Formats: sequence, structure tokens, C-alpha cells
Amino acid sequence: MTRTSPGHPQGYPHLFSPFRIGAHTLKNRLVALPVHTGFAKPDGRVSDWMVRFYSRLAGSGAAMIVVANSAVSPDGAVSRFNLRADRAEFIPGLSRLSSAIRSRGAIACLQLNHAGRFAKTPAPLLPSPIIASNLAFNIESLKEFMNFFPFEKRFSLTRYLLSQVKTWMRPMTREDRERVIRDFGDAAARAYQAGFDMVELHGANGYLLCQFLSEFTNRLTDGFGGNITSRSAFPIAVIKQVRNALPRGFPVGFRLILKEWVPDGIDMDQSLAFARCLEREGLAYLSVSAATYNSLFSPGVLKKMARPAYLKQETAVLKRTVSLPVLMAGRITTASLADRLIRDRAADLIGLGRPLRTDPQWVTKVKGGKQKIVPCINCNSCLKQVVLEQGFNCRQWPRWVREQTRLEHKLLSRNRKTLWVPISSKKIVPLLACSKSPLFPCLKAPVKDPFT
Repeated sequence: MTRTSPGHPQGYPHLFSPFRIGAHTLKNRLVALPVHTGFAKPDGRVSDWMVRFYSRLAGSGAAMIVVANSAVSPDGAVSRFNLRADRAEFIPGLSRLSSAIRSRGAIACLQLNHAGRFAKTPAPLLPSPIIASNLAFNIESLKEFMNFFPFEKRFSLTRYLLSQVKTWMRPMTREDRERVIRDFGDAAARAYQAGFDMVELHGANGYLLCQFLSEFTNRLTDGFGGNITSRSAFPIAVIKQVRNALPRGFPVGFRLILKEWVPDGIDMDQSLAFARCLEREGLAYLSVSAATYNSLFSPGVLKKMARPAYLKQETAVLKRTVSLPVLMAGRITTASLADRLIRDRAADLIGLGRPLRTDPQWVTKVKGGKQKIVPCINCNSCLKQVVLEQGFNCRQWPRWVREQTRLEHKLLSRNRKTLWVPISSKKIVPLLACSKSPLFPCLKAPVKDPFT
């Protein structure tokens, strides 16, 4: 077969071919991965800024948009600005969000999560208490985590995280487990009512479902701990509850961790065994991930994750093991690489996380073949911003876009819709948070939308 120029979408015939998940046909193989933004309001409601952000993301040309990290329980949020789906009052905002995505021609998927021991709550939930042999590793990983932040931020972060570690002594009770399982099912039903096309369960990053799967965090000896089959019991119970809460055939995906890179953590053999369980449960797709907050910042892991398509081999093994559609992620930054991965059957779908946030025109530029793509430089600056509760912000964005994002995020925690902003040493003007207003209302020149 003769290939056309790579600048034309036909030059990537595999990447721009349709793909079917359940009753939905994806127009291409590109999926906007769930990346936590911290753009929700402090009470968990969808903000106007979040709707605009995801609307522009949906207009990027990616076939499916996965909205990140919607908490299923009040004690399951990882951030003060965490999107929530734990009460009916959140449905109208979620409906606005799904409508904004679908109106731009993309499939809308809501990721459901409980942060477990990483939740921002005085009494976080975890499968079993932290053990002495793992405490040293947790403290060491905390040191590596702190090295990523300015010196003046380290003391308050260290104090907060050490206070959280002190709360990791009380395991979940049977009542806790039953309640959270119900919470996942109820949140899935709300996602359906809000008009989302699919839901995805977050089983990675070291959050609650991942914590049950890993022997690093799960030392139970009852029916929810022991070998990988027993450790899978809680996530499987969640999946059954979610599927029972949704119409028959409604697609449910799973964010699957392949390698945890911690002592006694999840490895490929265990993730493959769990993937076979997910296949038997009839899930719609598997989206791969690696590392948790306990390993993500270690020098060795950072080096591994800096390589292009660093999960290529593992994802290919997963695809050969199960018949479910597999979504590959992990530093896939060029269309030629993405097309080759699909062609070689290493994956069915390609996930774009930070690259698509760094340059929301990634897909359009690939199709046009003339404009230069702004690359993600893997600096983790965006992650630092989210950890510091300042909202997702990319160092590669133009300065004025970064500034607008910073100011819009400040407005999320204010009762009024106005900030007074200095534009010179002598003049202070109001900044109005209105999706129909320019950034600086006092200026006559129109200001571009930051996500176009």
C-alpha cells in the first residue's frame, strides 16, 4: 500500500481510523487522557472555567475526552478543587460538562475515583494500616517528592504529608467498604444521568482501588487481602456495583496500573492476572498507567518514564493477554510513533495526556502538517501547580495564558466574581470572570481565548 505524505491525516491511516467501543464509534484512535486540573469549585461543583477548558479540549480533534478524577465520596477527594459526583446536586454541572464535550463532536467519559489514603480529609480510608517496613520507604519517597518544590514550600508540605501519614493507622471497616462500593455505583448512575457516554474507574496512581490491589498497601488477611485474587475482590465488587447501577451495555472502562515500582508492589504478572478478571467482568476497555505517588518522583522511575512510549512492551503484552480494547499511554508525543503503535498492534487506542494540554491544537497540526507542535518537556511543573492547589498550568503556554489561568483559578475560591489586578504601577483595574468577557474588560483590544 502506498502511503501519502505524513503531513496529511491519510499519512497516518491507523491513527485516524475509526474504532468502536460499545455502541459508540470513535472517529479516530486518539483519547484525551484524564489529567487532574483542580478547576472545580471548592464545593466540588463544575466551574465555568472547567467547562471552557474541556470544551476546547473536545474541540481539539481527539475522539474521546476522559474527565479526570471525579470523587465518588466526600472523603475521596484528592484536592480542595476536586470535581465531585457524590450527590445529586452535582448532576446539573456535570451535565453542562458532558454537553460541552459532546457538542464538539467527542465522546464524553467521566473518570470516577476515591483517593483512599491520599484523600484530603482528616480520616482517610485505606485497606490496612501502614506497616513499619513500608514506613521508611514512604518517608524516603516523601523526601524525593519535596525536592521538586521550592524551598519555601517544603516545610508546609512536609508538615501536611507527615500529618497524613499519622492517620494511616486505621483500616477500613466492613461498613466503610460497603459504603464506598455503594458510592461508586451511585456516582456512576449520576454520570449516566448527566449525559456522559461512558465512565472509567480509576485503578492507578496509588488511589483506593489500586491500594487494594497492591500488597504494598494491602496487608489484610481476610477475603480482601492475601494473593492477587483476594486483593482483587474489592475492585471487582466496585465494578459489579457500577454495572448494576447503569443500563445494560453502558461502557465501563478501567485505568489499570501495570507497574507500581514500590516494595511488594504491583508487577506485570499481577496486573495481567487482574486484567483477566476485568475481561471476565465485561469491561469496555483498559487504559494503562504506571507508578504511584510513592514512586513517581524517584530518579530511577523518572528516567524510565522520560523515554518515548515507555510502556510499549508492557502494553503489547497486555493486548495479547486479553481481548479487551487497550489504550496505551506514556510519553507518546508524535503522530508517527502513535500510528506505528496502532499499526504494530501494540495498542488499540493512543492516550494523550499532557502533550494535548500543552498544545490543544496537536491533532489539528498533525492533520495540517505545517505548523510546529508545542511539545511537553516533561518538567512536571503542571503537577507541582496542582499539588500546591493552584490549578493545572503549563510552563509551555504563553505567559498571558498562564496568567489568565492563574487568575481564573483564584476566582474559584472567592465569593465575588471580581479581582482587582494591577496593570501598571499606578493603576488597578477589575478582572471579571465571565466566559463572554475579555480577560481585561478595561482594555479595548480583544483578548484571545487561551485554549485556541
